[in-house]
Amino acid sequence: PELVSAMLTAIEDFVKDSFTTKGNGFLDTVEFGDLNLWIEDGPKAVLACVIRGSAPQSLRPQMQETLESIHKKFDSQLEKFNGDREQLSQTREFLEECLQTQAKPKPKEKRSPLFWISTVLLIGMLIFMARETYLQNKWQGALKALESEPGISIFKTHRGWSHYQIKGIRDPLSEDPIKILKNHNINPDKVDISLEPYWSLSNQLIEKAAQSELNAPDTVQFEYDPLTMTLHLSGKAGANWIKTAQGLPDKNHPRIRQVDIDSLELFEEDQLLNLKADIEQTSFSFAEGSGELKGKEAEKFQNFANEIKEITTLADQISFPIKIEIRGRSSASGQYEDNARLSQSRADLLMRKLIQQGIPKRFFKAKGISVKKTSDTKVIQKPQVDFYVNLKQP
Repeated sequence: PELVSAMLTAIEDFVKDSFTTKGNGFLDTVEFGDLNLWIEDGPKAVLACVIRGSAPQSLRPQMQETLESIHKKFDSQLEKFNGDREQLSQTREFLEECLQTQAKPKPKEKRSPLFWISTVLLIGMLIFMARETYLQNKWQGALKALESEPGISIFKTHRGWSHYQIKGIRDPLSEDPIKILKNHNINPDKVDISLEPYWSLSNQLIEKAAQSELNAPDTVQFEYDPLTMTLHLSGKAGANWIKTAQGLPDKNHPRIRQVDIDSLELFEEDQLLNLKADIEQTSFSFAEGSGELKGKEAEKFQNFANEIKEITTLADQISFPIKIEIRGRSSASGQYEDNARLSQSRADLLMRKLIQQGIPKRFFKAKGISVKKTSDTKVIQKPQVDFYVNLKQP
């Protein structure tokens, strides 16, 4: 700092001695190569800033304000300054306000019209290619589904800008091609479909068509023999359904000459009868005059409900109608009218509990049974609920 101060004083004295100036002028700018030295002169101190490049116009007022603030804040220190910089160390925070860095903004690159035209064309081409890929994949997916459908054979296809063409043959029993196209988001109105009819001897096609028409239960398996045109059925089913299946050749099915049911078993001859026997052997006892299940009788209800679920589910599967009669009973002691009401309430209780297990109400009929007490009464009836399963023959 001492050297800088001496240098500035020397330069200023040289100018004053060598040239005639008006007023009390002072040195405020020195240029040296790519460096500029801006100087602000004060009564007791000089502030100098070294600048590389072009300084902002706001820097000069900032220097003036800083120098003025230093004179106000450190007047006594400046008055007694003897060259020891530690005396003015607190001025650093004021001086740092003059430290500035400013980068010259980069000029915006000007795009030529050709650049923008090329960009628009490229974006348009990318959109076109993406849309074309999507439409092509959708079309190929629909064709693959058609070709994999039994009874449909595709010979020729064409995809234009706005229209499609499909040629081939189709068995009337096969899936509707219009439905397949819709499932793949292809508008059928834009497709020219020409599928000549033919008869397919595809086992899968005929078995699927027979299953659909007969509304076959899951317990029945189909196997078609194209040589003898025989539909072989195996598994288990109800008598009513089997009778319907036997009439299939009479329903204008030229590819099914006969239906073989030798491997079919009747459900009602085994499972239904076994379940019926188990259910009818079960009863729930009640205390005299009570309409509630208690103790062990209540504990065995869940297992019994599972048996009812099994027989009703089985009946639905094979389309076999059944009715379960829930019979509430009371002893002969007491008034007949009271016993009749108690018998009915016991039957209703069991029916409600079974319905709460998710079993449809249509399977049940609740009935109260009571007996009158007379001098010659020989019927002894216990306070209980028992069951009767009516297997209605189709």
